[in-house]
Formats: sequence, structure tokens, C-alpha cells
Amino acid sequence: MNTNPLPGVVGGGTDAFLARIATSAGVASSTSILGGSGSDIGTSIVTDVSLNNYIAGETNSASDFPSSASTGQPPITALQTSRSGNTDIFISKLGSTITGLTLTCPIGTPFNGATITACTPSAASATPSPSGVGSAVTFTFPIYNTGDPVTGAILTATVQGTNATLPGNAATASTGSCTNTSTTAVCNLGVLNTSTSATSGSTTTLSATATTVTVKVTPSAPSTPLLATSSVGVGAQLSVVSTAFQRTLSPPLQVQVNDFTVQAAPNSQTVTAGNQATYTVTVTPTGVIPQSVSLGSCSGLPAGATCTFSSNPIPSLNSGAQSRTLVITTTPRVTTPASLFNASRVLYAFWFPISGLALIGTGMTRKRRWLAGAFIVCTLGVMVLQAGCGSSSGNTTTTTDTPAGTYTVTMNATSGTATRSTAVILVVQ
Repeated sequence: MNTNPLPGVVGGGTDAFLARIATSAGVASSTSILGGSGSDIGTSIVTDVSLNNYIAGETNSASDFPSSASTGQPPITALQTSRSGNTDIFISKLGSTITGLTLTCPIGTPFNGATITACTPSAASATPSPSGVGSAVTFTFPIYNTGDPVTGAILTATVQGTNATLPGNAATASTGSCTNTSTTAVCNLGVLNTSTSATSGSTTTLSATATTVTVKVTPSAPSTPLLATSSVGVGAQLSVVSTAFQRTLSPPLQVQVNDFTVQAAPNSQTVTAGNQATYTVTVTPTGVIPQSVSLGSCSGLPAGATCTFSSNPIPSLNSGAQSRTLVITTTPRVTTPASLFNASRVLYAFWFPISGLALIGTGMTRKRRWLAGAFIVCTLGVMVLQAGCGSSSGNTTTTTDTPAGTYTVTMNATSGTATRSTAVILVVQ
């Protein structure tokens, strides 16, 4: 319960007062006193949608009735700063008690008759930490409130560190809405209710409000691997519209970002077409990387060759360098004749019985024997010409295999948006 009077209020024999009695969780009861050294009487009150209270009444305080803004409230100019007669009517605007808003656990702060000793969640956090380059890191900012419910609260998150960006819709809030550029997120949080607490023995734990802001940052990968660790961070600032209120998370959250390289050994392998070439591929991180790494995308392979990796992907690089076997399989040579039987050669056999027929009839007359001899000579001539014409077409063959040559094969290791490459030499004989 907040029982402190308004700052700078003297208080007289009679004062106006404001009391709010909480009837539901998430809202704290509070009281405030309004008045000067004279008699001040409140007669009516109203609350707007921003939870500001307007109190009307009568005052006879001469010159010390509160007429200026309290610390953390918007600056205002009073219509009249002192009494004009014996008594005057007053209208005062009392905003929410916003000084209880914080981005860090308010240990040691009195709240509902106890002193805060712990919070849940305990603090802003970033996961995973450390992380691998090219993979998203989630920053979470709980907000604690030991004061009144507050409207118009804004959380601004700014990325820190090189090669880090906020992708589209990277920032979200459990209440309200967020927008972001590549480096800054702005979240309008709606109503921030009063936190709740629970006491067990000597421990009083304060819960965060219903609002938690989450920002996802992706450390982008440079074209060449980082040889040493880098970091990415997010700074957060909580403010309230039309007030001078600000709370900044100090220090900002930081996460170590680790990169990796990929190498293969041996650098060169020589195989006969149809055999396999084996290499050992090693992925080496600059530090712990909890994300997985996928091997693949072999480019530059010759025709008829394929590549495979053992135990792919690598689940993480939490325990240092990891090695996998790369196997490049080639295709053996296969020679196929264009035609097993050439049509012209089939015709050769056809002429033999024809020429044999010419020998029949040895009992023919001399004239007929001369005609038969001439026929046999013609037949043999045709056979010779046919053999000569068909000799070239009958030797055509087709060969399919991995062609002989020297090839540079490039393979990739990918984690998130980061890709690292290495190359090996494949010689096919």
C-alpha cells in the first residue's frame, strides 16, 4: 500500500484525499493526500482512460495549495497559483504513481507490507548464450511495477555490436504492440499493471507484470569467418508518454557470438572411374556454438559423380571441433556397341546359297555354263562392294562413365544464415 502523501504537500487541519481500494489481482491499493496549510475539502472525483484522477473541491489554503507538477509528471501551468478570496474552487489532476516501474528486480523495495528479496523471472535474459554467428538470439525483458497501473509506457530496445540486425517482426510484447527497424524496436505496452508478490518464510518474491518484451537479434555472418569471438547486445529503456520518467537497463544484455571454419583432408585424391574418394571434413568453432551445422552442397562434381557425408548434420559444436567423412562416388566405364548385328553382314550369308545355285547343272550346255560363270563373278563382286560399304558403320560404340580429368569440388558447412566453404581436388583416371 502506498501511503505517502503527494510530494511537497504541507497538509492542514483538513485535506482532500484520494483512496483506491484494490479488489482484484494486479492492482495495488493506494492513498494520497491533497491540500495546503488551510482547510481543503474534496467534493468529486473522476478517472480517465489513462488512469489519471481528477479531483474537484474547495480550498482556503492561501498560497501553498499544490499547483505544480510532481517529479516525473508532465509539466503544467496552473490556471491560478494562489487563492483569490477566502475560499476558491480547485481542480487537480493526479496521475498514476509511475516511479515503481523498473527493468531490474527492485530488491529491498517495500511492497504490500513486506520487503522484496527476489523476483520471478529473476532478471532480463538472453538465450542461447553464447551463440553461433548467423543464428537468432532471443532477448527477454520482464517489467516490474511496485506502483500504480500505468498507461502510455514504451520500451525501446536498441541493438549493440557489429553485424547484428533485427529481422521483420523481431520484437513482440505479451501486451501492446511493437514495431522495429533493423537496429531499433519500439513497443507500446498498453496498461502495465501492478506486480504481485508472494511471501514464504523470510523471502518475498515479486512477479513481473503481465507484460514481457521479447526481441530476437540475428548476428549476421561476414563474408570471411571471424577469427576471434565477437558479441551482440541489446540495450533497453522504459519510458512513459508525456513524462520525464526513464528507466534504463544497465548494463545492456550481451551475448558472445562464435564463428566457425571448415577444412578437408587430404587436399587431393586420385581414383579410377567407378571407385570412391574419401576425405575427412572438420568444422572448427572459435567457441561454443549450440546450434547445428549442416554439411552439403557439393559443387564442381564431374558427370556421374555424387557426394555423401556421414552423420549429417552435426548437432552442435558445444564440445569443440567435429569431423565427418565425405565420400565422392564415381561411375565406372561401360562401353556399348551401337548394333550387335549389322544388317549388311546378314546379307552376305544370303548370297552364298544363291552362288551355290549357280553351280547346279554341270550337265548344262557350254553356252549355259558360260552364263553361270558370269553370274558367279557378278555375285562375288556385289559381295565385295557390300562388305566395303558396311565396314565403317558397324564399329560405332557409346561409352558412359565419370570422365577422366582433374576437378575442384567445393562443399559448404551451414549454420543458421552463416555458410563457410572449403574445396578438395578430385583426379579421375
